[in-house]
Amino acid sequence: SEMDWNDKGVESTYKFIAKLLSLFEGAQKLKSKKPSKKLSIESRLIRSKTHSTVKKVTECIEAYKFNYAISSLMGFSGSLQKYYAIDSSVKFSALEALAKMICPFAPHIAEEAWQLLGKKSLVSIEKWPVYDKKMIDEGAEIAEELVSKIRDDVLQIKVLAKIANP
Repeated sequence: SEMDWNDKGVESTYKFIAKLLSLFEGAQKLKSKKPSKKLSIESRLIRSKTHSTVKKVTECIEAYKFNYAISSLMGFSGSLQKYYAIDSSVKFSALEALAKMICPFAPHIAEEAWQLLGKKSLVSIEKWPVYDKKMIDEGAEIAEELVSKIRDDVLQIKVLAKIANP
């Protein structure tokens, strides 16, 4: 049944939370940086994903689709881990939004993440993040998904063809 205990579920949740918190380590230094006038492709993509994730998570919570909200948060945190050349101010804003969105599901983890951002208040009493439609670039997000799928397919082909170094 749906309520059966599963050790693998606990293990994957633990790994997600550990990865999530690792995103916030050293994040306090990010807020002091001035935003770049011209953002890189990765920074624009993360800014877009921040706003689209706020939109999706908000809609899911309002519709009581909590598992979809959590899935969106996991995907978003994966995107934050994937890219390293993200503008400091874009990354800091993304982490602020992530800490706020994770709060209804893992309040203690969200508070710890909020503290790692150098915040003195409690995230649980902060305003919910608001998305800006103008900041969402669906084309860039779809292109990134496509590139990611093609990359995964190529890696799978390498494995199946037993190609070590092409």
